[in-house]
Amino acid sequence: MGESWFEEPVALPGVDIVHLKQRFAPPQEGLLFERATLLTNLREAEEALWNALSKENRYEVRRARARDGVEIEIYHHPTEAQLQEFVHYYSAFAQSKGLSRFDKGTQRLLGLYRQAGRLVFGVIDRDEQRLVQHVYYVGPGDTCRLLYSASLFREREDSAFRALVGRANRLLHWEEMCWFREQEYRRFDWGGWHAGADPAMLRINDFKESFGGTVTPVYFGIVGVTVAGRLMLRIKQIMRRRTTY
Repeated sequence: MGESWFEEPVALPGVDIVHLKQRFAPPQEGLLFERATLLTNLREAEEALWNALSKENRYEVRRARARDGVEIEIYHHPTEAQLQEFVHYYSAFAQSKGLSRFDKGTQRLLGLYRQAGRLVFGVIDRDEQRLVQHVYYVGPGDTCRLLYSASLFREREDSAFRALVGRANRLLHWEEMCWFREQEYRRFDWGGWHAGADPAMLRINDFKESFGGTVTPVYFGIVGVTVAGRLMLRIKQIMRRRTTY
């Protein structure tokens, strides 16, 4: 099996079945389902992007930049050591939130993405302490998608430190948007948008929307790209129907 993100070609050499991820137009066949995401149009002028931020975000970004003494780095070719550092950091973050850590399959997939040049890391530190880290998937085209955002403020009861991390997170998102725009990406994908009623997820929606953007449908699924692949997919469809009756 292979993967095809965004508008990448579906047909891959030596692959019978392809997993489609974050497509902006549905293909004509295959097992498909629709989701939503939030997109920021990076073709707009930087001033327009800045004005689309909420008043609170603009204040927090200005303060973090001027007074917090943070250091920002964006790695568009992260090393294996940097990937392993992130996996360790994310494990601590997941534990603080009661989430699952990366399993071996996810770690292997991230390694393949890194080797293919598909990952971009954004980090923000102060006094050699990691405050926030973001990980993006980038295709060969013009879209960048947020995969992970991690921070460890939950381990601290210090309200000032928690506020610092919150400002750092907003600043990092803004700096990344500007960086991707300079690299001539035109779509900044915030990594999904919750269409249900989960209060925690709706708060995440609110945070993302405070940076502007437009809710947009996207498509995921599986498609057979060879005769054998289409046959296997057809069998899956038949089996799925049988289990629903």
